[in-house]
This record gives sequence, structure tokens and C-alpha cells, in this order.
Amino acid sequence: MFWEEHKCASTYPNLQRDDFESLVRSCLLDDCYLHSGHFKKQLTGIAMGNNAAPPFAVIFMNFIEMEILAKNQGKILFWKRYIDDIFFVSSLSFEQILLSSNSVSTSIKFTLEKPVNQEIPFLDVSLRRSESNFEYEVYIKPTHSNSCLPYDSFVLAY
Repeated sequence: MFWEEHKCASTYPNLQRDDFESLVRSCLLDDCYLHSGHFKKQLTGIAMGNNAAPPFAVIFMNFIEMEILAKNQGKILFWKRYIDDIFFVSSLSFEQILLSSNSVSTSIKFTLEKPVNQEIPFLDVSLRRSESNFEYEVYIKPTHSNSCLPYDSFVLAY
């Protein structure tokens, strides 16, 4: 379903569904990585550093999101997700949403950050609930170092 919805944005929009499924199956079942000079087979999921990992994360989270929204239809009033960070407003309790979300797949465990004084950081924004809407401002994490890596820096791992 995801492929059918998004294949027009792909580098290969004419790729058939069966071919896409074969490529995905190969990436997930035949994934290997190098550890201490030896090749190892990834047993579940996809190895970190694999170029296919970010798109698979997006596809997997899309599936999880659709399941959560279907299970809680009409009870989630607002829902926005960026990769694996989710901001929502619901008529259900935090605990009910967390329990429902964690029941979708054993491959992922959601955690929950509750607002403090009607305020919560989401990505790089601090959201504050007022009487009729949300107010926002830039949020800088307390651990921020105020430094940036040079554009030409890199790490070479052996």
C-alpha cells in the first residue's frame, strides 16, 4: 500500500509492486554488516548504517501510525509525526495511547513525554497550550553545546 501511494515520488516510478517487494525482502533478509573484521548476518530489522535503513524506518513508522490511528479512530483529535517523534492531542489518557501504541508491534516500544505546566518540547519547538490554541517558540535543549561541526569533518571507523 505504501509503495502504491508513493511510487510516483520514487527514482523508479515504473517499478512493479512485486519487484519492489522482492527488493525489500532481500534488504531485510540478506542484510550483512562488518564487525571486528568479520561479516555478520543481521537477524532482525536492518543494520544501522545501511543506506536503506532511513526509508525502511519511514515505511515502518507509516504502518505503525496507520494502525494506531485506526485503533483510536475518533479519539485522537490531532496527530503530527516526524520520523519517530509524535505530537498528539487525544480524548484518551496518555497511558491509554501509550498502551495502544505499544500493542501494534513488538519491534518498537514507544515512550511518552508529558507536558509540564501546559508546555512540551517537540523537535526544536516548545509548544505551550493556551485557552484556545497553541503558542510556540524555539526550543534549545539544555545539553546543546552552541557549537557546530565543520562541514568538511567526518569520522572514519574501522
